Amino acid sequence: MKNKILIIIPARGGSVRIKDKNIKKFNNKPLIYWTIRAAKKSKYPNDIYVTSESKKILSISKKFGANIILRPKGLSNNKIMTDASIKHAIKTIDKKYDFIIYLQPTSPLRKNDDIDRAINIFLSSKADSLISAYKTNIFLWGKKSNSYYKPINYNYLKRPRSQDFSNFIENGSIYIFKPKIIKKTNCRLGGKISVYQMPKWQSIDIDDISDFKEAEELFKKKLKYK
Repeated sequence: MKNKILIIIPARGGSVRIKDKNIKKFNNKPLIYWTIRAAKKSKYPNDIYVTSESKKILSISKKFGANIILRPKGLSNNKIMTDASIKHAIKTIDKKYDFIIYLQPTSPLRKNDDIDRAINIFLSSKADSLISAYKTNIFLWGKKSNSYYKPINYNYLKRPRSQDFSNFIENGSIYIFKPKIIKKTNCRLGGKISVYQMPKWQSIDIDDISDFKEAEELFKKKLKYK
């Protein structure tokens, strides 16, 4: 494959619920190490960049073989959408790529070949963007007004059997998109969107300490990487 691929790993330093979350020891390595490792294990040639306002995170990331981008603190608070940091990274690198892969360091349960499988689906489906997700048959309800609610993903007057009903929940682990998508929409998603399906156990996005502990237990049990 001759496609030029850019992998961007955003790693904000000011995590709220877990101090220094992205470099906290996870299976005896900084959490971000496992995402850099997964990117480097891809069989497809790529450029790997970690973008952060934290020099400490960047120093650790460089040690593990990633290129680094020091991004402005104004693009690093918890109110700024990650797409802004992606656009900053693309502009800073200033090279042409056929597509871009975005990997969250808070999703450490990717298997070695998940990225490559996602790339294969992205290319074979001729998509403009792709998300990783897990399948569910949950019936979702949301608030309509005041104390009243309405179904979001089904019609209760024509309720399907749960075994015949399925949807996908975005898990945040892998995103792939063409550069033109984020330039046009200021979002990593757009155009024709494909899904790379992952099991639910791989879909933990670490937000708090309970997520961290659960993910680490699953990692040791199911992946056993060193």
